[in-house]
Amino acid sequence: MDVGYGTPEEFEEADVDGKIAMASSQTPDDSDRWIHRMEKYVAAAEAGADGFVFRNHVEGCLPPTGEVGYHNRPGPIPAVGVSAEVGSRLARYCADDEARATLSVECRNEPTTSRNVEGVVGPDGSEGGDDGREVLVTAHVDAHDIAEGANDNGAGSALVAEIGRLLAQVEDDLDTRVRLVTFGSEEIGLWGAYHWAETHDLDAVKAVVNLDGAGNSRNLGLGANEFDDLAAVFEDVTDELDAPLSRHDTISPHGDQWAFVQEGVPAVMTHTESESSGRGWGHTHADTLDKLDPRDLRAVAATVAECVAELAADEREIAHKSREEIRDSIDEGYVEELKRGGRWPYEEDPR
Repeated sequence: MDVGYGTPEEFEEADVDGKIAMASSQTPDDSDRWIHRMEKYVAAAEAGADGFVFRNHVEGCLPPTGEVGYHNRPGPIPAVGVSAEVGSRLARYCADDEARATLSVECRNEPTTSRNVEGVVGPDGSEGGDDGREVLVTAHVDAHDIAEGANDNGAGSALVAEIGRLLAQVEDDLDTRVRLVTFGSEEIGLWGAYHWAETHDLDAVKAVVNLDGAGNSRNLGLGANEFDDLAAVFEDVTDELDAPLSRHDTISPHGDQWAFVQEGVPAVMTHTESESSGRGWGHTHADTLDKLDPRDLRAVAATVAECVAELAADEREIAHKSREEIRDSIDEGYVEELKRGGRWPYEEDPR
């Protein structure tokens, strides 16, 4: 059964019990937030579907992938990704509700070791700066094993290293220490970021700049998570450099920055935007190095490095929030997604 975009309303109207549900990777234009594949998958499973098909909405691209069992647990029903063209064919087949199909999936999870890799620039000593705070510049080093993961997230990892190289040339001028971290195991549940957040004093983290999917253009996008002080730094720097910036404020639980945002630590998701819709080549076999332009990476590295240097300045005060403030500011749709996916991090919830 084709459930269109796979919105909550579409699942309410559809009877997918005992069927294979197919949903598009696209979010409708009238939605106030991006609807993640996990939410669509969980909705299908809870509605009694026997399987889930994730249909790429971008023509000419390949089957999308992506984990559907946070924190390495297996999902309750099998799931596959198909191209837009295969999805269109399946939609035609099932239009009269008479089509029959068998969904067979072979996959495995094996024990392995994941690592976070760190470097630091700025004031010497273990305290970071006079007030003991640090600015974190982060990215996830892992990708899905079907491709190189060039944009998601080889580009982010390369940018962390390049930003560190640029800041090392002016580290004597930095008021606050900058810690550069590439996290492991983001794609299967933000494991590396959660490990870091749970084993460090978050009061000492002035701000987090997370780079994810930041290599497909030089048009900077900022997921601000409603941290106005932090977003203002990016706005001031990009205005001064006459560089493009698109700001989005919705608190999003997707990306390594979420491990910090949920605790009230100022953190942003930094990415790049293009005219393409959705992930484009991301999460497909085509996320390869030939899709990236080094000129874009250089421009993004220079802009973000300037933003981080400004964040490290003593005169820039970035206010933390309480867990309760964050909890009460999360969009209702994301609240539903987090709870349905078993990821809601708050014991007390007034809603």
